[in-house]
Amino acid sequence: MDNARDSTQLQDLVADYAQRALEVILSSDLAREIPLVKTALTARGAIRSVRDEMLLQKLTDMLRALSDVPQKERKGMVDRLESDPKYAHRVGQHLVEIADRIESRRKPRMVGLTFAAFARGQIERVQLERLIGGIERLPVIELDTPRTYVNSANNPPERDRIHPESTQAMLVAGLVAWRSYAPMGGGKVEYQPNATCQKFVDLGLDIKTQDEEDQSA
Repeated sequence: MDNARDSTQLQDLVADYAQRALEVILSSDLAREIPLVKTALTARGAIRSVRDEMLLQKLTDMLRALSDVPQKERKGMVDRLESDPKYAHRVGQHLVEIADRIESRRKPRMVGLTFAAFARGQIERVQLERLIGGIERLPVIELDTPRTYVNSANNPPERDRIHPESTQAMLVAGLVAWRSYAPMGGGKVEYQPNATCQKFVDLGLDIKTQDEEDQSA
């Protein structure tokens, strides 16, 4: 019985947060609406625990990353995604689900910046989902590793100095590709940044969030 009640409360929480997130995204003045999110959710009784507070903060950070995108482009983003049968999400609910899965440090803003890039037409839906998947799976300690891989792509000695565990993390996140080859008769595996990793760097997801972190330190 308790499990059923908890499940119902979680569904209600997701619905409340998702609805409010979508309202903010579609608003004419997103920057003005963001501070009102907590007020609205508190009034609805949607904030019940520390975890709820953390979820709200992550969702807020995502929405702030969209604040420079004009309303018309934000609405176009929602329309394009929700009319795409391969997306298989509602935008508001998707943001809440992502916020619930990721760490609070840097990642929420990275996700918001990725949605902003889609809204501006800088990436396609597949790139959006691949980047979000990479952000989710990459450990926080490795968030600057994609740029290291891209910068060392044509410098094998520099690339070979990347820690093997960093390479493993990049593989799990889907940000590097590998190939086997046999130089001078010996087998070797070479790792290279893939297109998703390159786009991660081109969009400045690491730099933009590192600057913010430095300012808050």
